[in-house]
Amino acid sequence: MDFWNTTPGDIEDIREIPPGKYMAYVSGYVLEDTDEKPFVVLEFKVREPLSGQDMTGVELNRPLRTGRMYFTPAAKKYTKRNIKKLYPSLADGVKWKDQFDNMVGLDAIIVYGTAKGSNGKEYTNVLDFAAA
Repeated sequence: MDFWNTTPGDIEDIREIPPGKYMAYVSGYVLEDTDEKPFVVLEFKVREPLSGQDMTGVELNRPLRTGRMYFTPAAKKYTKRNIKKLYPSLADGVKWKDQFDNMVGLDAIIVYGTAKGSNGKEYTNVLDFAAA
């Protein structure tokens, strides 16, 4: 078959994961330190919908990410509180990198959707998460 004589309709469209509440698991994380502002972004992969979303044709292998959670002096207590919702066994004497390594694979309940950032732009990402 000559590909150039086919049409875009012959290729299945990607269907994005719809907003809603999901059973998921922590699939990874990103640790960064930009301008001396360390932050983490958690990545989740969906297992199943919890709020009746139509999942027909949706690829569940795409990672869904949180926004940046900062460890600046003003923000770190809020980040720690949020991480503890997912990982209640957060240990005061264990390095952060090791803590995040231990979180990979944990089951979670996530809320995925769109919200305005402090800059006024809209972002679609994991808005909330907790241990399952």
